Amino acid sequence: MSEASKNRPGASGIGLPSFAAGNGAFVEAVTQASQNYMQRVAALNEEILGFAAQRMQKNSEAGESLMKCKDLSDALRIQQEWLRTMTEQYMQEASRIVEMTTKAAMAGFSPVAEAGSAVSPANDLKKAS
Repeated sequence: MSEASKNRPGASGIGLPSFAAGNGAFVEAVTQASQNYMQRVAALNEEILGFAAQRMQKNSEAGESLMKCKDLSDALRIQQEWLRTMTEQYMQEASRIVEMTTKAAMAGFSPVAEAGSAVSPANDLKKAS
């Protein structure tokens, strides 16, 4: 790299010493972040599949109960209970998914953010001035 390009703002030379010195730590952070994120995504997949299986079972049970009804009032009572329970369970599941997704994102980004703050082109600019 020429001397002129090292001194140009935005040139690839700015930040290179920090990146070279911290490259191992940064790569380790990215690897850790990827592993954390994938573990959380696997747990999220398990949660969603488990919920889907539970709901299919509950829907099947409600259908069986409806087939055994002898009058309209029983059928309406079963449908109301099924709808109320289903709505509550979907709301609870949505909350769990939001919480799990937030934790997955934080687990994925935090190691990289920590490593990035230690290895920053801004640190090189401070040293140069």
